[in-house]
Amino acid sequence: MKPVTQGQVLAALESLNTNKAIGCDGIPAKVMKIGAKELSQPLTDLFNSCIHNSVWPSDWKRGDWTPVYKKDDKYSKENYRPITVLPCVDKVFEQLVDTHSLLVLTVTCMNTRLLTVKYTAVKKL
Repeated sequence: MKPVTQGQVLAALESLNTNKAIGCDGIPAKVMKIGAKELSQPLTDLFNSCIHNSVWPSDWKRGDWTPVYKKDDKYSKENYRPITVLPCVDKVFEQLVDTHSLLVLTVTCMNTRLLTVKYTAVKKL
């Protein structure tokens, strides 16, 4: 994976949903969003270190499991779904990794299709 830029980290911080629950780190998304400009460079360095070393910090994987009611009988366990509330730093890093992965997958699919089309065209000649 390529290193992330400060601009990408800043955009991810600014896009945080401040209406979500606070993760186990106790840092509200609102605080990270307000401090996005100041936090973007240190987080960029941290994220790029994680990428370079192929490490996802274990503290970022910790989350609080919460049952969320879906429908029907509130006393039936089948009517709840689990959610895990993760730290904000993890959410930002996940967003950046997801965006990069989707970009790589899209380019790979496009290149594969282009190669298939070229191969088919050559084969017909």
